[in-house]
Amino acid sequence: MTLVEFIQNVLITKIGDIVGQHKYLSYGVVSQGIELLGACLDEHEFSKKHESRSRFDLAIKTLFNKGYQEF
Repeated sequence: MTLVEFIQNVLITKIGDIVGQHKYLSYGVVSQGIELLGACLDEHEFSKKHESRSRFDLAIKTLFNKGYQEF
């Protein structure tokens, strides 16, 4: 499975199922999905430690509407 297929099949489809069925659990899963998208955008190895915040911020700034950057 390619990275694009993973994003489509797991992040979008499977996490979408969780969001629809388990609202409270979805917050953690969605935030980690955003961090993963940031990891796909940066130039570091996926295994690099202490990058959670910078990866999350990168994904929000790069992929989301500017209205989300405030939060």
